[in-house]
Amino acid sequence: VLADRYELTEIIGEGGMGTVFRGHQLGVGRDVAIKILNPVSKDDYETVAGLFFREARAICQLSHPNTIRLYDFGRTEENELYITMELLRGKVLSEVIKEGTLGLFDIVHIGLSLAEALTEAHDQGIIHRDIKPDNVHIEEKVWDQRFCKILDFGIARVIGQTSESQSPTLRFGTPLYMSPEQILGKSTDARTDIYMLGALLFECLTG
Repeated sequence: VLADRYELTEIIGEGGMGTVFRGHQLGVGRDVAIKILNPVSKDDYETVAGLFFREARAICQLSHPNTIRLYDFGRTEENELYITMELLRGKVLSEVIKEGTLGLFDIVHIGLSLAEALTEAHDQGIIHRDIKPDNVHIEEKVWDQRFCKILDFGIARVIGQTSESQSPTLRFGTPLYMSPEQILGKSTDARTDIYMLGALLFECLTG
């Protein structure tokens, strides 16, 4: 039981920043997804913790239906950092691409949905910086067969914050989708996400 509120039941995913568990919120009886920060060295802890809580703050500001919904975040007595989100069902876009079932209409629909979600983020000064098929979730809904959500704002940069200047050697992103300015370690803005979205759609079209 985490923070006296969440019962962890199984691991459902692992990434560069954390491990995602399926959980149950005891007070309200709700199933949730809980990301717990991966162990890091003491020297890097404060930097990584800052990035982790930035994910929470970034998602808190966003309400678009194609962006994952955040419920809670905090720090346990054991100094573990966690973030609690809606539990999604379905599969990530990379799996759907491998199945070869995406038609042109599907790809246009997904592209428009992601562009609208990113527009809201960019209007609030939030840049995702890791748009890729593994960070897009696809679920079949009654009203939308290709309903999608953007996941993992863990490396989002809120414009005006100084973390990049404090850590000039850090490179954020996934190499196959990174924009040239990311690879060169230069300043990033909304155009970075647009570049990565273009790479994602190219992969959807061509496999």
